[in-house]
Amino acid sequence: LRIEGWVFLPKPEQPKIVALGIDHSRALSCFRHQLNSVFEEKSIGAGETRRFVPHLTIARATSLFNGATIKSIRFTADFTVKNIDLMKSELHPSGASYSIIQTFSLFQK
Repeated sequence: LRIEGWVFLPKPEQPKIVALGIDHSRALSCFRHQLNSVFEEKSIGAGETRRFVPHLTIARATSLFNGATIKSIRFTADFTVKNIDLMKSELHPSGASYSIIQTFSLFQK
C-alpha cells in the first residue's frame, strides 16, 4: 500500500480525526469488495452510506483544530500489509476505546 498525504475526517473543515490517506489501489478495491460481501452476509454495517476513505488513523482531536500545519508536512511511504484488523470504536466521555473484531491475514501460512 502507499500512504499519500493527510486526511481529516469526517469533514476537512471540521476535523475530528487526523489520518494518513492510503492510495485506493486495485488490490485494496478488490479486498474491500470481498469484505463487503462478507459484511452483507453477516448484516454488518447495514445502511452504511459514507464513501470509502482508506486511511490509517493517527489521532482523534479533542477539539477543533486547523489542519494547515499538519498539511504542510509532506509524507509518503510504501509498505506491505500482512494483516488487516477490523476494529470496533466505542466513544465515551473519557475517550475512545478500541477492540479487534477480527483479523484478516493477507498471506497464506
